[in-house]
Formats: sequence, structure tokens, C-alpha cells
Amino acid sequence: MNKHPAARLRLCRQDGFTLTEVFMAAGASLVIGGASLALWSSSQQVWATGEAIVGSTDQARLGLERLTNDLRQGSISTLSLIGLPAEDVPLTVPAGAAAGATLGTLSFTGPNPAGGAFSTITYALVVEPGGPPYMLLTRTQGGPPQIVARMITSFQYDRPQGTTQGRTSLLGFAIVAQERASLFGGGTRLMTTTLNAQVTLRNG
Repeated sequence: MNKHPAARLRLCRQDGFTLTEVFMAAGASLVIGGASLALWSSSQQVWATGEAIVGSTDQARLGLERLTNDLRQGSISTLSLIGLPAEDVPLTVPAGAAAGATLGTLSFTGPNPAGGAFSTITYALVVEPGGPPYMLLTRTQGGPPQIVARMITSFQYDRPQGTTQGRTSLLGFAIVAQERASLFGGGTRLMTTTLNAQVTLRNG
């Protein structure tokens, strides 16, 4: 017969955890797990936002680069702006504009990639079909129009003061484009990118 039952009971109790300790450990695990999930979700949203910025920036930047490169090699004496607002006034899609409608054009003569004599290059701002009021930037040179930028909300040009000297002139552009990013867990976020460029035009 065991003469020390109290001592044996104390030893048995020291082998495991109390119910309170189990609940405390479970609660701590839930808190840590919730914080980790929130951090991961936040990182996914930041990643999606970054992807949207890159996509929107690339889209507008490539179109703007092509426009300025064509103008740099073109002739200022043939430059024609039709339908575009005055300098420093942004062009946007007016209410009720029909999809596919041309809002403004910028035309000039420039080198033909296929070789030969200069030919007319036309950049047009066209109402993009479907969705919010966006514009397409298209380029035409001796063939069907090519889309060089999408989801443009604003297009603007200006001639900085005091930049015309002799046979050169400086022309500035600003394009605002948007892109909708999908976020982790549902929902979207609309990202806006503004790009600016200047090009020196020369008579030819």
C-alpha cells in the first residue's frame, strides 16, 4: 500500500499541462496565425498594386515614346493638330461620346520604316469601346491604325515658353492612364499613372 498518495498526485500533475495553459497556448497560436495571414494578405495587395503600376506605366510610356520618337525624326513644318484643345488643356472623353469616335489627331510627315520618301504619320485619340470613358492612342502610317496605348483618361500638349529658337521648337506631352488591379481576397483597385515627355522638333 502506498503510504504517500499526496506526493504521487503531485508528481502526476507535473507530467502535463493544465486546461488553462492549453487555452492560453491555443489563443496565442490564433493571434500569431491571424497576424501572419494579415501580413501575407497585405503583401499580396502591395504586389498586385505594383503590378498594376508597372502595367499602366509601360502601356503609356511605350505609346508616348513612339510618338516622341516619330516627332523627333519628323518635320515641324507639316505638324497639324486637329480637334485637340488649346495648349495646357487636357483632352478627356466628353459625356455621351460614342465608342470609336475620334476626339483629336496629331499628324506630320516622318520617315517610313519600310524605306523611301517621308509619309504622313497620324496619331489619334479614339474613344475606347466598353467600360469607363477611356481613350485609345492609335498610330497610322500607310496602313490600318495600330493601337499604341490603352485606358488613357487624359492627353495634353504644350509648347513651353521661350523654347522656340531658330528652326527648333520644344513640344511637351502628358498622358494619364489607368489600370484596374485585382486584389487578394476579392475586389479591385484603380491605379493611375501620369507620364510626361518633351521632344525637340526641327524643320525639314
